[in-house]
Amino acid sequence: MRIFRAERSYAVRTGKWYFEFEAVTTGEMRVGWARPHIRPDVELGADDLAYVFNGHRAQRWHVGGEAFGRSWQAGDVVGCMIDLNESHISFTLNGETLISDGGSEVAFRDFEVGEGFVPVCSLALDQAGRLNLGQDVGSLRFFTICGLQEGFEPFAINMKRPIALWVSKSLPQFGPIDPQDPELEVGGPMGCGAGGGGGTGLGGRPRGMGGASKGHIGVYGVWGGVQRPYW
Repeated sequence: MRIFRAERSYAVRTGKWYFEFEAVTTGEMRVGWARPHIRPDVELGADDLAYVFNGHRAQRWHVGGEAFGRSWQAGDVVGCMIDLNESHISFTLNGETLISDGGSEVAFRDFEVGEGFVPVCSLALDQAGRLNLGQDVGSLRFFTICGLQEGFEPFAINMKRPIALWVSKSLPQFGPIDPQDPELEVGGPMGCGAGGGGGTGLGGRPRGMGGASKGHIGVYGVWGGVQRPYW
């Protein structure tokens, strides 16, 4: 999983802000708002530092996930809105507000502003998306429908230079094997010689897989390139 976030110095603390994310693929990706000091080794929304939408599973994530909205299709655009005056976050899909199972149009509410928030997204292996922070307002596909009318502003509206994006860096690493791990099956020692019997079989998930992502406004979960800066 790769995490992308805007430079910390761009964190917003007041006002109402909007940006868009296009799901180029339909797999595991999350998008929304996060504290500037989110950890690169923790999935977005697994702790209390991020407030995100997962369109692959139709879930909202903050200290865990729960059902929310509906699933996205390739080419769908998620609108991410944060109102720092009222302390709530909402999401749209192709201009339509996503709602909870209880019928609320607010995904997250009553949070403390603190040091502010920055746009953030994460992509699994082989996933791709396009992050549009609104430096060119006309490039935002649904802003006039669901952002402008509610008094929101594009996140990058007053910025003359492209916003710096940071990406998490994760290097492959080995870890100790837990004999009690239900996802691993360990056989006997490998036999020696032509007639040696036995063997070692390992199954289950790979550990510590990572790599680099490439792109600028397009963000990708395709390992193998180089993207800096890392944090």
